[in-house]
Amino acid sequence: MWFATDGMSDHRIQNPRSAIVPSPVETGRFGLRVFRGTLEELNEQDILDAVVAHDIDIVILRLPAEKEHQLHRLNRTGLPWLAADTLVWYESDLTRYDPKEPERKDIAFLPTRPEHAASLDELVADIFTGYHNHYASNPLLGREAIVASYQDWTRNYITDEAKGRISWLVRKDENFVAFVTCAFSRDRAEIVLNGVRPSAAGQGTYTDLVRFVQRHFKSRGVDKLRISTQSHNYAVQRIWNREGFRLRNAVVTIHVNALMHHSVVEPCRFELPASVDALALWRTAVRIAGERCWSQPPIGPGVHDLGCVARFLLLAATPVRVVISTPLLNAGRGTGRSLLKVMDQDNRLCLFSYHDFALRPR
Repeated sequence: MWFATDGMSDHRIQNPRSAIVPSPVETGRFGLRVFRGTLEELNEQDILDAVVAHDIDIVILRLPAEKEHQLHRLNRTGLPWLAADTLVWYESDLTRYDPKEPERKDIAFLPTRPEHAASLDELVADIFTGYHNHYASNPLLGREAIVASYQDWTRNYITDEAKGRISWLVRKDENFVAFVTCAFSRDRAEIVLNGVRPSAAGQGTYTDLVRFVQRHFKSRGVDKLRISTQSHNYAVQRIWNREGFRLRNAVVTIHVNALMHHSVVEPCRFELPASVDALALWRTAVRIAGERCWSQPPIGPGVHDLGCVARFLLLAATPVRVVISTPLLNAGRGTGRSLLKVMDQDNRLCLFSYHDFALRPR
């Protein structure tokens, strides 16, 4: 059993509503160009414009759960996307709630220091290897990189009160069995990421961890303490309800797997004359791609086309440049995906299409 909040989004004490912006930490960790956005409404044109303007590989979006009915609008972009998880937010009003005393006498809470980094890494690996959040929903993101991201994030919350960050390790005997990381401002705080070892679950440690954090921030005059988790994490939500937390809101997480920048092989490039017939231009580009790109190693000697999705953006009134990248190629399974892009002389994207294929036996 895992006890964990989401913890992987940006600092959320002020609950900002931002545009789609780069996420350099996730870009570096996953080797893909990752952007993030928190939305009030789903505007599919804004998302498409951002993807095209920045050659984005993955956009991680969060949308209020009450706007989930708007997700179908993403189909109009022509971009691949998936609903990755639902995040629920709880809040404890410390001005009205008197937190209970921790009950276990055999555990101790130690503020983290830089010398605890290795212990935190080991704890996180034990706790989160099997935990399912929005990263785990995306087949493009490797499990090892996901756990490493949790480790990076946890180390970033080693106690530094000047930056509004504080965390504790929970020790039983000579072993660390749990941890909790928090962010805080003058009157608000958030439990960002926390967990208990699977081998130590079911012993009341997590309940005492929650009580300890509540009492700490109440003693500092903090009014509101927030915490979040995936909607399927029922065990912790039952504990939160018993300890004075109340459900406040929920958001859905969407991954747009545009893969506009990434390619596992060198992209294939060629030029074509201008055409006012966009469909004819696209068909010509696909035919040439089959002759020059999909018939050559490592994809060739050819592929069975399993279908494609195309999106037309602009008329190609000038000679165009065609670029075919291959962001996905799994020789073991005999499958792959290519992205065909047509740009005009001003480097504006005129059209794009995703092509799923099966490798022909050699």
